Amino acid sequence: MTRPPAETIYIQMQLLAKKAPPIPEEIKKNSEAYDFIELCLKPGLEERKSARELLRHPYPRVTIDK
Repeated sequence: MTRPPAETIYIQMQLLAKKAPPIPEEIKKNSEAYDFIELCLKPGLEERKSARELLRHPYPRVTIDK
């Protein structure tokens, strides 16, 4: 999905202000997807999960080597 330039600039400004970009309404209907994306979009490094932790989330359903 390609975002219009105005929306892209808005999202960049949100990130600079340490705010997560908005999550589309259609994703909010799937609680696992919403939770996963919300975790990915945490603006603070100390709040955001590592890639390994995110891959353990039930939403992506990806297996990782230990």
